[in-house]
Amino acid sequence: MQIVSGRAQLTAEEVIDLYDASGWGRRSDYLPESIGKALANTQILIQARLNHRLIGLLRAFSDGVLTTHLSEILVHPAFRGQGVGTALMRALLSQHPITALYVDSFPENQRFFEKFGLRRRDLLRSMSASGYEWKEALSSIGGPLKAP
Repeated sequence: MQIVSGRAQLTAEEVIDLYDASGWGRRSDYLPESIGKALANTQILIQARLNHRLIGLLRAFSDGVLTTHLSEILVHPAFRGQGVGTALMRALLSQHPITALYVDSFPENQRFFEKFGLRRRDLLRSMSASGYEWKEALSSIGGPLKAP
């Protein structure tokens, strides 16, 4: 397995294939142009490849001083339990400045993150909204959004 930092060799289509194989929606849910833009705008990208095939991906954002937010870490189902996710996390933690690391986790993945010193914080609550949901909420409290 090879760990690659950055966008080298990474295509939107193979990321969509990884999402699809992992149950993160269907291939038809994603537009290659949108995924391409998301990848281009991602600060920290770390890939796991086996024989040039994308088998894992980590995306994160950081200010490099105070906080880093892990957006997603994804391993193809055929390669789970083989250290791929651990290699991705080690790369993140060794290649980037020491900051507070924030992760939203499904309960079944909590133990994985605990291996890296992360703890559940009962005072924090994960909150989210789709782009449509927050735009609708914003328009309901102050009129429609206007372009800058």
